[in-house]
Amino acid sequence: DGIRDHCVTGVQTCALPIYNGSQNLIIKAEHFALTNLGCSASQSRNLTVSPLVRADFSLSADSGCSPLVVNLSNLSAPGSTLSWFVDGNLVSNSPSQFNFNFVNNTQELKVFRVLLQATNVLNGACSDTISRLVRVFPKPVAGLLGAIPEIGCSPVKVALFSNAQGASRYLYDFNDGTILDTSIATV
Repeated sequence: DGIRDHCVTGVQTCALPIYNGSQNLIIKAEHFALTNLGCSASQSRNLTVSPLVRADFSLSADSGCSPLVVNLSNLSAPGSTLSWFVDGNLVSNSPSQFNFNFVNNTQELKVFRVLLQATNVLNGACSDTISRLVRVFPKPVAGLLGAIPEIGCSPVKVALFSNAQGASRYLYDFNDGTILDTSIATV
């Protein structure tokens, strides 16, 4: 598959084939001008083609409860410098992997965009990016636990109440092997 196969007659540009090497590829391009009378002239120029950059990474988790620690692992082709961004902010230049702590301090689902930019070490103009989303669920707030009455004689009936937020299930542990599992914050 020669370079000529990637050129269009009458067009001054050629789409060169993908190059996956580890060093820059030097291609000598020659131009010949010929007349009908047998006269000719030529010019040549070296073209430098840098290896293809393809950014890729994996996440140890793409969703979970806050705070969510996620391992970000580089899967990009070798020969790239890396820049890691979360929601547009540079967080690391790690060449391999690192852990990032995603925190959601709201009571709503928060979606973070992780972007990896891989740049060819031989030619900074050659780069590729890829992004993935991480969904972080809000952490419920346990709130204050109260009891009425707090002191009583056995057998005592106690009303427990809480101002918990963001939960759909509540567990009350009485430290005697009894656990009350309910969907109501106040029992």
